[in-house]
Amino acid sequence: MVSAPRCRPGARGLLALLMLLPLPGARGLCGTLPRLRRAIPRDTSRTEGFPINAEVTYKCVDGCVKIPGKSDTVVCLSNSEWSSIGEFCDHDCGAPPRLKSAALSKEDERKNYHPSGSTVRYVCRPGYERTELTPVITCLENLTWSESPEFCRGKSCGVPKGPEHGRAVDVTNVLYGAKVNIICDDGFRLRGRTFIQCLWKGDQVEWSPLPTCQAITCSPPPNIANGTHNGSNMEIFHCNSSVTYKCDPNFSLTGEASIHCTTKDNINGVWNGSAPECKGLCGTLPRLRRAIPRDTSRTEGFPINAEVTYKCVDGCVKIPGKSDTVVCLSNSEWSSIGEFCDHDCGAPPRLKSAALSKEDERKNYHPSGSTVRYVCRPGYERTELTPVITCLENLTWSESPEFCRGPGIDKHSIGMGMGMGIGAFSICAGIIVAYILGQKKKRSYGVNLDSRKHHITTEHDFQMSETKSNLILKAISFFYIQKMSHTAAERGCLSSVL
Repeated sequence: MVSAPRCRPGARGLLALLMLLPLPGARGLCGTLPRLRRAIPRDTSRTEGFPINAEVTYKCVDGCVKIPGKSDTVVCLSNSEWSSIGEFCDHDCGAPPRLKSAALSKEDERKNYHPSGSTVRYVCRPGYERTELTPVITCLENLTWSESPEFCRGKSCGVPKGPEHGRAVDVTNVLYGAKVNIICDDGFRLRGRTFIQCLWKGDQVEWSPLPTCQAITCSPPPNIANGTHNGSNMEIFHCNSSVTYKCDPNFSLTGEASIHCTTKDNINGVWNGSAPECKGLCGTLPRLRRAIPRDTSRTEGFPINAEVTYKCVDGCVKIPGKSDTVVCLSNSEWSSIGEFCDHDCGAPPRLKSAALSKEDERKNYHPSGSTVRYVCRPGYERTELTPVITCLENLTWSESPEFCRGPGIDKHSIGMGMGMGIGAFSICAGIIVAYILGQKKKRSYGVNLDSRKHHITTEHDFQMSETKSNLILKAISFFYIQKMSHTAAERGCLSSVL
């Protein structure tokens, strides 16, 4: 009998293990993935039917972070079950706040999970130094970080040194990181940055290099013909400086005597205006027969463009349309001027019954041979006479006859008035003569016999009375001839008698 070959003990164990393994194609599949509260599979395209040894990695949902040290992966085991996995995500305070003056410690900088109650520590950045406050903040129960007070403050650079011809302005902060503006004095321009900053250098802080303030200058001022300026011995003309010009003898300065070096952009210097000019002077003023200069304090040596106005001498008037002014021209000659004054008849006479025409009323020059026309005033009417008078050769106005007369008066009325006036005059004169003779008789023979002193009117007294009567008669005659009115004559007569 042939016995079956025996297996070695080690071989029997391997055979038994192989018999336990399922045959190819008979393996099971893992079912639905485990569900977590704060995590989901990274690949959501497949949720079940995973082969043995398949791995699925989860990720935290928004608002949660992975807890360090906890697994985020499951494996499909040979028994078609998923490996166990616990909650590996949780809420936290998130990344600690970044501070300008302090940074997280190296240890805390590596942490990415900050649950409630956890803390982080800060260290001062370069250029800052510790204050008395503890540089630690805590994740609170409401998952927010506690306040981060001023753990560190900037080191001071001290009050800044300002460039020559300049200064620092708005110096309110001199700690690390602060900026201070620099400006230059008037007449100087800034070279470099317009500010300095407190910076970290080595293990200390200091201000960055200062800019410089350079003087703003102008190019040499222009020279002028027939004149000089007081800057001829200078090489540099600083901003705000000035030069003054003067002319050679017999020349006059036209324009501003001084020009100033200034700037429009605080970089380049420019002269504030053009240089003046030196021009010749005009000599003695022109002489006129009937006019003299209004200002007689100066008669020669006038600058170019100077104007001199003349006035007419007494007895003369200005001829309309003619110039009364001369100008000193650029060639140092006076502009031409003719006689503009002349004698005339003066203002035309004013009449009671007529007024000058509107045209002639505006005239103020009436030479020999000129005429003026009158128009009747309201209440008067034209006569047959031409209402014109003429300035005669002897510079007097011709007679002005009766151009206009009152309405309703004719020759017949005038004759009647004259007759009545003569009659009234005769009556009045007779009354006056009788009155005078009566007075004469009374004075010649009136004697008071009881008086110690007797007075008899003498011939001399009679002559005096007669003289007075003659004067009265002449006055009455003149009055009636002028008035030519019966009523007026009677009134004059009665008044004389009374």
